Amino acid sequence: MSETIYPRSATYVVGSTASAGPFGIPFPFVDEDEIAVHVNGEPVTAYSVTVASRYGTEGNSLTLEAAVSNATVVVSSDVLPARSIGDAFTQVELARELDRLFYLSQEASERAVTVDPGTGVADIGSGRIQSTADPVEDRDMLTLGYAERVLTGDAANGYEIERGTLLGQPWRYERDETAPPAAAFVDTAGRRYRLLNDELGLRYFDRDLRDGGQIGTALLGFIDYASETGRAAGVIPPGLYELEQAVAADVDGIALYLRGCGRCATGIWADSASVPATAISLTGGSLPGAIELADFTLGYRGQQQAGSWALDLPGAAAPGYSHRSLALRRLDLAPAELLTGEEGQSAFAGMIRADHHMNPFLGDVHLQGGSGDWPTATGLQIDGCTGTELRQVSMHDIATGLSSLSDGTTGGTLSLDGCLFDGVQTGLDWQRGGMLAQIVASGSTFLYRDAGVKLDGAGSASLSRCGFTQQETAPGDAPADISSLNVASLTVDACTHDGAGDARRIGIQVGSGTDRTRLTGSAILPGADMATAFDIADGAGRVQFEFPRIAQGASVAQNIVNADGADLHRVAGEPLEITLTESDDFDVIANAVWAEISFDASSGHELLDGSAGASGVTVPAGLGISHARVIVNSEFDSNTTGNRGMAVLRDGGIPNAGAQTTVNAVVGRPTSLSAQTAWFPVSAGQVLGVQVVQTSGGDLALTSPSNMSVEFR
Repeated sequence: MSETIYPRSATYVVGSTASAGPFGIPFPFVDEDEIAVHVNGEPVTAYSVTVASRYGTEGNSLTLEAAVSNATVVVSSDVLPARSIGDAFTQVELARELDRLFYLSQEASERAVTVDPGTGVADIGSGRIQSTADPVEDRDMLTLGYAERVLTGDAANGYEIERGTLLGQPWRYERDETAPPAAAFVDTAGRRYRLLNDELGLRYFDRDLRDGGQIGTALLGFIDYASETGRAAGVIPPGLYELEQAVAADVDGIALYLRGCGRCATGIWADSASVPATAISLTGGSLPGAIELADFTLGYRGQQQAGSWALDLPGAAAPGYSHRSLALRRLDLAPAELLTGEEGQSAFAGMIRADHHMNPFLGDVHLQGGSGDWPTATGLQIDGCTGTELRQVSMHDIATGLSSLSDGTTGGTLSLDGCLFDGVQTGLDWQRGGMLAQIVASGSTFLYRDAGVKLDGAGSASLSRCGFTQQETAPGDAPADISSLNVASLTVDACTHDGAGDARRIGIQVGSGTDRTRLTGSAILPGADMATAFDIADGAGRVQFEFPRIAQGASVAQNIVNADGADLHRVAGEPLEITLTESDDFDVIANAVWAEISFDASSGHELLDGSAGASGVTVPAGLGISHARVIVNSEFDSNTTGNRGMAVLRDGGIPNAGAQTTVNAVVGRPTSLSAQTAWFPVSAGQVLGVQVVQTSGGDLALTSPSNMSVEFR
């Protein structure tokens, strides 16, 4: 008959439904004092025991006095130590003591450290070893506290490793280097280990960094580490963190890459009480280096001081001397209530300052100003930068979305593609001189109050496929979708104009100093209201243009204003046409005298309204008209004598100054005359008319309405 060995312990897992038992007791026992109960590792004495068989294993159980949930209940044997009895044992006492010795030996076996005789590997099951001292000898056990001290750069009690990992962090042995910074190395008795991670988690610099905690210390630690090593990449773990202190550092010549785990996953917010001014400032000089920030959201609660920034990332103080690379990708800068859900007035005074960089790049960056009348002054400032590129950048509720002003520098290039300026006072304010200054904007949208794009100085500026919506009445000068001063070459193509916020609005304003301008493909959308589509000022130079397409429902008081008589040239679009007709009260022409036909009605392009008169068509000013073409038809009454003639005139001059035709009288029917000119040059104010002549020997009437069609280009 085989012997049954009963386990001296049983583990029960209680789920979310609370339970007090009963829990079975799977081992024999003599009395209740031999039973121990632990809940989640803590001893419990508040329980009752139900005994069905004191020396058996069937039906015995215990019940807790208080129900537990999501807990582990362990029922185990806790037999008293073996005892010595001086008097002779009775048979019953001896049997009981032998049972006790058996229980003790079984429990000792179950709880002992086992060593495999083949491999020599020791196993303590699910237990752990406590209360060991820090290691001293080479083969001493490593403790958690000692390892954490090593990770923070404690070189006093280093632990030697040639390869492998330490708390999940890989290290490399560096034997012959000079004394390294503590943050970058573990240094033990002349042996050094450098951290190998491509990207460091910020918890490496603050072991207490957790979701909902503070992050300033960790950020400063990471920047210090990058300064010591010359380059570093760090990761902000998911969570919402408070920036409890301003982060400021000089990172001249340092390559620093810091990213979160996504704008929705990683958020940082600052309070004006603890960070009243600039939140994060990383300044540098002219040494080569790089800064890249990506994949997190930065918010602010309370009103920031004037002149301060959310991200202050300037290059060298001397204009144009910074050769660092700056890249901002997938960032959100926004009021803190968008992060924390707490209501309240909050705004950055300025979002991003990135002056004096070569080729800075912003991609998929979102800047959200505060509520109210633009408490955020500037979205992005790039004074002194060259080669700035913005892709899919959006700015909302900001006074000036993008600013690049003169600070002693000339030149600089700016490229915008697919950007959005929504609810801004001014979208783009560019004041940079020099022939090397260039602006290229495509596929971008400007919803503004005062100015969409404001240019003062550039070698060239090109805007294509951009949309402009003027949203409300401007308190000062008339708002303009695009205004240009001192631009050597301005090109605007395929842009749309919408909105009815201010009836004084100007579509494209070409100011003095703009040498060459080409305006084509403009479209004014339904519901748009503006005073002037194109406003050409004194000193604007040569302007080539195509009249905008005006949709039904749009209101444009004047298509083009050229009060100072700039050099205008239409380069595209259909010719402007007007037709003049004589009434049924036909003119009677005297014999052998050139007589002017008197016209009574006209119809044609709205831009030519007012150009028609009894004597013909006056070439209008301000429309860039340089050439005309004329077609004339007239008919004399039947007469067999003499001939008939017709001429197109300019300013009543010599008949053949335009075109002239002569035919003989036709027997038996009226004589018809037609003349068509080629394109010929004209100038504003000239009058184009028609004269006819007949030599029948007496007066001869015209028998059908004469007409003249004029096309201008």
